[in-house]
Amino acid sequence: MKKLVFLACLAAWTVLGCDGDVEPISGGGGTGGAAGSSGTAGAAGIGGGAGQAGGGGAGGSGQGGQAGTAGSSGQGGSSGQGGQAGSAGSGGQAGSAGAAGACGQCQALEDCGKLGLCVAKTVVLPPAFGIDATEVTRSQYEAWLATTPSTAGQPAACTWNNAFAPDATCMAKASVCKGSGCGNHPQVCIDECDAVAYCTAVGKRVCGAIGGGVVILQDDPTKSEWYNACTSGGVNDFVYGDGSKAGTCNDYLTFTTTTVPVGSMTGCQSATAGYTGVYDLIGNVWEWEENCNAVSADPTEDICQPRGFSYGMGAAMPMCSGANYAKRAEYDDNIGFRCCSSP
Repeated sequence: MKKLVFLACLAAWTVLGCDGDVEPISGGGGTGGAAGSSGTAGAAGIGGGAGQAGGGGAGGSGQGGQAGTAGSSGQGGSSGQGGQAGSAGSGGQAGSAGAAGACGQCQALEDCGKLGLCVAKTVVLPPAFGIDATEVTRSQYEAWLATTPSTAGQPAACTWNNAFAPDATCMAKASVCKGSGCGNHPQVCIDECDAVAYCTAVGKRVCGAIGGGVVILQDDPTKSEWYNACTSGGVNDFVYGDGSKAGTCNDYLTFTTTTVPVGSMTGCQSATAGYTGVYDLIGNVWEWEENCNAVSADPTEDICQPRGFSYGMGAAMPMCSGANYAKRAEYDDNIGFRCCSSP
């Protein structure tokens, strides 16, 4: 294309000059000689190159003609048009939605635990063991049952246990919370082996000896996890201090006839540094502890001592040292449990 433009300019320069401005300069005549031909103006440079100088006219015997004035610089070529915009690329496919958190929305006193279940929050106490902040709730227990846990692999004392569901007749009692608002109440109507199975499944254990196992001296804060937590390491007689305070826990001093949501009686906890944040160790429900003793060859007859008192009425002062008696295979509307663990 550049060559065609150059030839067209060369053919038309005598009329308009390239770009209409370039004209020839005549050479001066030599003495006695014919006037020198005017120098030829240089053609406009391609794309803005300078034109070549005109050649001097040849005088007859006179002096040569003046050199022609150099041609004007050629104008730069017109800028090329931009290419058409490319078509926009098609949008990529949307990524698949991320998997929802396995535990969903756990509550303030819960952690996301093993099996992707919301479990009671673990509070680590100074003797370096963990204890649940609350009793195991009905929602937590039901979520575990929904995983259809196998009854195989239970401890030797629990091989007779062929189901983990709470006893239906027990759950139908008037003293057991009814309706959709009961999920945050403690799970009741389960036996000691059910409690062991649940705690084991979520990576914990039923509270017993500090570090795990059966506790023999239940009222020794250096031996029993539950008693250590309730007495703040042997400091207090009641979970909240040394003197009794009616209405602080859901116990015999409050005269209630059913459970309340776990952790809802916020004063029912220790005020001693390192032991705060563990609720309802006194009241709400008795709690299974790993302290059962064999009395026969039949493990269902083993005698256990649930801890911590429950709702209702009774003659005993609801202190940390109090205990009840129940067979390993028993269940009741006022017995629940919590788990302990290693930190």
